[in-house]
Amino acid sequence: MMKSKKHFVGLLVASSIALAACSNQQVVTDANQNTSVEVSSQTLQSIFSEGILSHRKAGEIATNSFESKIRNQVRSDMNINFDYLANASKDELLADLENADSRLSMFKHATYRGSALEQLWALLPALPSIEKRKALQIALLERFDEQPKLANDRMAELMDLQINKLFSSFMISLDALTPETEKFEALLVQELKSEGLNISARRPSLILEYFIDSYSDQGEVELVADFEFKDRSAQAFHSLSSTTTYASSDGQQAQKDAFSLLANDITEQLIEKATHRINDVNSVK
Repeated sequence: MMKSKKHFVGLLVASSIALAACSNQQVVTDANQNTSVEVSSQTLQSIFSEGILSHRKAGEIATNSFESKIRNQVRSDMNINFDYLANASKDELLADLENADSRLSMFKHATYRGSALEQLWALLPALPSIEKRKALQIALLERFDEQPKLANDRMAELMDLQINKLFSSFMISLDALTPETEKFEALLVQELKSEGLNISARRPSLILEYFIDSYSDQGEVELVADFEFKDRSAQAFHSLSSTTTYASSDGQQAQKDAFSLLANDITEQLIEKATHRINDVNSVK
């Protein structure tokens, strides 16, 4: 009888040890699920900056392209708080990610018809939501090794790729308003291309009508320029005027620098128009 009792007590002890072991193992598993790896805000920001398209390798989009400039302007305007991303709990990040993902649904009816310009202008307002998703996904992956499946994963990827494709199709052709102005075209085209714009007469998205005149006075040359963008239906899209002065003694390099300033002004105004479109649409959604 004593032997049987000892055996029973031994079973109880063994069972207690096994239960304790199982309990301890569950605690460790739960702890591992919620344990974050310490990642600095600078590291998260660096990873975010490395690639513009989340599903492509870094460098897929040319650094100086018009697309890159607009995407980076959108990111700058968003003013993403990387300190928050580096310190927020997993639950907070997941909730933010789900909100950003659900917001994409607001753009699912953006038109896929019309010219490249019309399609691009319809999809551009989705960029802030796409970029916010990327930043949150990076934080969850780097800190918690989490890659949650989201309802709009496929839609986000398709939108991102479509925007990329439309930027590649976004072409500008030039149309001099006078024969005297046409002599400046080669230099203007060269500088616009250096700004990352696609210049081609083949199926342009926008036609840039321009008038440029130069005046010499006391060793200085003044360039006076008027530009008007029109779409393929000849509807006005944007217009601007610019005046640039350079010393005639500096020769061709000074003239090149002056046209570089003109091209930069044109590009910056296009970027500003695009970001205004993005902000206006998002402010009412």
